Parts: sequence; C-alpha cells; structure tokens
Amino acid sequence: MASILTIDDSPQRQSWFLRSLVSAGHELRQAFDADMALEQFQETRFDLAFFDHDLGPGDNGSQIMFKVLNVPDRYKKPGAVWVQSSNPIGAENIRAKCSSAGVPCMRLPFENFCSDRESFLKAVRSVLDGSVL
Repeated sequence: MASILTIDDSPQRQSWFLRSLVSAGHELRQAFDADMALEQFQETRFDLAFFDHDLGPGDNGSQIMFKVLNVPDRYKKPGAVWVQSSNPIGAENIRAKCSSAGVPCMRLPFENFCSDRESFLKAVRSVLDGSVL
C-alpha cells in the first residue's frame, strides 16, 4: 500500500495511527519529535505525512516542513500532507508552506476523525489517490 509517516508527540495518538494504518496494510513510520521526523525525511520519500504542529521542545511542525521543503538535497518531500494539529495557526502555517511548494495538503484535526476508523481509512485512501485535498 502506501508509505506513511506520522509526526505527533502523543503516544495515544501514535498508537491509534499504528493500529489503524498498519491494519489497513500501510507501511508506517512514526516520529515523536522534530529530530525523529527529519531523520525519517532523510531516509524515505513518504506518500503521505501526518503532521502535528506542537511537538514539545525543539522544532514544531511548521519548522519541520520549512526544512523539508527548503533543503531538497537533504530531505525528501512527501507526496501529500495531512495536518491533524488542533493548533489553527500552526496548522495553517504548515498548509501554507505546502501550498507554496506544490505539495497537496489537507487539514483535519485528529479529534474530527479519531472516533470512526473506517471513515478515517476511507479519507486516507482518498488523499492517497488525490481525490481529496
């Protein structure tokens, strides 16, 4: 299926992503902070990356996206981005960076999809095939 990266400092949300995405057959890598995320972007070009904005100490999601998009000889740009942050300003900053770089991006906070796994997986399929963004 697809190669997916989740960037989120919440173990509970990461666990939910793991159960949902791996059970659907996707290859999943997880990053709990900026350093882990940037390391993953050095190694792999992901079909889809889920971004939280507020990640605790260190770089936030917007800063990660800036680095990934502006240092192409070091980082591999994702095919699409799903911003699941509840921080509206941070989420908009990530979305704007994606838009200016031509990376398809959608914003839907985690709380909006976490209760219905089947609808979430349907939305993931739509993002991956380019029909929802």
